[in-house]
Amino acid sequence: MDLVLYGAPLSPFVRKAEVVLREKGLEGELEGRSFLVGDSFSIADLSVATQLINLELAIGTPHNDRWPNLAGLRERTKERSSVAANLAICRKILKQPVDLGL
Repeated sequence: MDLVLYGAPLSPFVRKAEVVLREKGLEGELEGRSFLVGDSFSIADLSVATQLINLELAIGTPHNDRWPNLAGLRERTKERSSVAANLAICRKILKQPVDLGL
């Protein structure tokens, strides 16, 4: 099966990264949990979620079905009032995803 992200075939490096994310990485860490560390939102959650939010802003929503736990973390973080306020400003600045030519 040829893996595709944002409509472009994945390079071998990105394929490896996807496997690590899905099978060994953060996706697995969130299995059955809402937060990466402990039972409440932490800097670890914010650090990961903001990167996912930035990717979404820049190039569009990733395939949530591949990383449902990370997608959930991203969405829960976007709902936080402090993040939502910042995100509203970011959306005014970046009105559409960036075409990376992929």
